[in-house]
Amino acid sequence: PRLNMFAYWLYLFGSLIVVAGFLTPQGAADFGWFAYAPLNDAVRSPGIGADMWIMGLAFSGFGTILGSVNFITTII
Repeated sequence: PRLNMFAYWLYLFGSLIVVAGFLTPQGAADFGWFAYAPLNDAVRSPGIGADMWIMGLAFSGFGTILGSVNFITTII
């Protein structure tokens, strides 16, 4: 139960961080969903919106991975 709870909170906070990137003064990340390399450097995508997008995506990804580990452990 603790792993599932931790996975849920990681997923939730990761999603909230991504959405909070829209509230930054410079706006959200503007390099698209794929974070194309020439567009995601500091020159073309300044501000904290891109950093929040990357951090939120990592948190949500870790939450999803931990949730799947919990699910597989329950089955086995």
